[in-house]
Amino acid sequence: MKKSGTTRLIFSICFLLIIGLTNMRVSLADADRNSANKQNEAKKSKSYTYKVRGEAYTTLSSSENYDEEGLASWYGKPFHGRKTANGEIFDMHTMTAAHKTLPLGTKVKVTNLKNNIEVIVKINDRGPFHGDRLIDLSYAAAEKLDFVDSGITKVRITTYTK
Repeated sequence: MKKSGTTRLIFSICFLLIIGLTNMRVSLADADRNSANKQNEAKKSKSYTYKVRGEAYTTLSSSENYDEEGLASWYGKPFHGRKTANGEIFDMHTMTAAHKTLPLGTKVKVTNLKNNIEVIVKINDRGPFHGDRLIDLSYAAAEKLDFVDSGITKVRITTYTK
């Protein structure tokens, strides 16, 4: 049976959509991105709730006095050049991070508790949404904190005020 041009076109579009959706970063949900674009100041922002994989997350309205310990992971090449939750283009060579609830634009100090190395990063994305990880750092931040090879490390995150 001979396929018509329309059938081939529809099949091609569906195939491209499936490939595109499987490569999409979960943290770029439209609701999150639209709300995030309205937030210019991280210190005092309106909190909002978003859902990922059926779980609801409510962002903090302020990053003031934030202090938490947990696991950090990092992300790089597969997401390099893609939009982040705040609309910026992700650059794996800049000092940025993804966090589930801190206001976008917040600057935090991240301390690797295994070696006491510290970096300052800007929260510009949402995540990580797997395991019990607290923060997803850019490749550059992970490299400076010296945990690229291990993939995860225990960290302390505090609000950076300066």
